[in-house]
Amino acid sequence: MGAAMRFPALSLGLIALLLLTMVPLASGSVVQPAAATYPPLKANVTGTSVAALGAKYTFTISATGGPAQLQNGTFVGNYTFNASIIGANTTGGSVSPSTGSLRNGETTLNLTAPNNTGSYTLSVTVTSVYGKNNTTISAGAAFLVVIPYVVSASIDNHNYYTVRGALIQVSLDGTQVAVVTLPSIAANGSYSFQYNYTTAGLSSGSHTFTLTLEGAYGLLTFSNGDASVSSTFYVTAPPVDYTYYYLIGASLVVLAIFISLFVVGGPKRKRTK
Repeated sequence: MGAAMRFPALSLGLIALLLLTMVPLASGSVVQPAAATYPPLKANVTGTSVAALGAKYTFTISATGGPAQLQNGTFVGNYTFNASIIGANTTGGSVSPSTGSLRNGETTLNLTAPNNTGSYTLSVTVTSVYGKNNTTISAGAAFLVVIPYVVSASIDNHNYYTVRGALIQVSLDGTQVAVVTLPSIAANGSYSFQYNYTTAGLSSGSHTFTLTLEGAYGLLTFSNGDASVSSTFYVTAPPVDYTYYYLIGASLVVLAIFISLFVVGGPKRKRTK
């Protein structure tokens, strides 16, 4: 009889042990994800591809996966980042903040373009962390720093009251490229408007910027007295690169010399006696 009573007692002990191990799950706590249970870490950096000298822009960093995120997409950990500008001469360029955390896998950075033209990269390293598990990935966004095309004009308010909410439509060669909201212009005051058109390049030839006042209903004018003003400029063609032609010419010279040597100074025939 004693042996028969020990088996149920052992079974009850095992059941109690299993119930104890299940208590943390029932209380709603998150289980530390093992390396095989979280998705791969991915990071992306987005922003402008063409920047004006010293101008300010906003870039976005986003990340998913790694120990900080479960397979079902739930964020359980933290993402940290470090950012910097890489290029030949980054003088004047900066990133703010250069280090920090991503809230729900995303954050924005303020970038000031360098004071030198050329190709640059906003380089970012992102680390996904949860508990003792962490993994790091690198990402970046390339951008070109150029000298912008600048169009400017003076705007006059000849009224005895302040004018607010006026707009300026900026067009290039008949196509709208921007609509800019003007600040308040005081009574009998003026405002110096300037717009930087940033592009990787324009085709050679004549181009025309046109500024048109909108939303002021005739209350404002440009210095010429009209509600519209245009400015034409000329883009010169890049100098011709003669390297290709030099190589072709040199190759033809070598070929001509080879042919002349082969024909004129070819193998001599043996004299017959």
